[in-house]
Amino acid sequence: MTSDDAYQREAEESAQGTDLFVAPVAELRLYELEESAQGVDLFQAPGGDLQAEDALDQAEASGWIPEKELGMPSGPIARARAHHSTLREAMGHTEQALGRPVGTSDWGQVVGDGLDRIQEALMDHVAEVEGTEGLLADVELQAPRLTVDVDLLRREHETLQRSLEQARTTLRGAEMVGKAGYEPVRRRVMTVLGRLMLHRQRAADLVYEAYNVDMAASD
Repeated sequence: MTSDDAYQREAEESAQGTDLFVAPVAELRLYELEESAQGVDLFQAPGGDLQAEDALDQAEASGWIPEKELGMPSGPIARARAHHSTLREAMGHTEQALGRPVGTSDWGQVVGDGLDRIQEALMDHVAEVEGTEGLLADVELQAPRLTVDVDLLRREHETLQRSLEQARTTLRGAEMVGKAGYEPVRRRVMTVLGRLMLHRQRAADLVYEAYNVDMAASD
């Protein structure tokens, strides 16, 4: 095929509404998603896990990799993703609050608001994924070999709740002495954010392993 023929074919397909680059781009995004789900470059590129979720959303929006073709149940996956998105936003809000100068008059209040948002998002997340029709129950049904990993995530929910309460207690004590007491608050809250990030990544690993293996077995 000559270059003129290739150009004509591209023009014809474009005129018919065919996007020649949708599938390759979606394939690249899926590859990035898979790498993130396996823990690749999680800490080398800030926001890598968020980019992976955006990649999946865009790939699905293109119609190239709908959830049903990935072998994933749309119900539990979709609901868990919605709660993860809310939790991610709360984490981002809190991280920004921590970065403000402690000398600002409302530093403690803004950080406290961030912790409240995380608390609410985490409670909603736990209620959803640990429900009888939630994601963890479905993983146990689809991939019983991963029951130990599911139990680990359940225990982490309890640990995260305790870490949040410790951070809130430290913040209440610091507010009594002013900005001089805010450094321990920063450390506590950063611990919470780090544990949340690791928890979300373990959940991504679990989902990828469970549904990817099931999909391959059904081929």
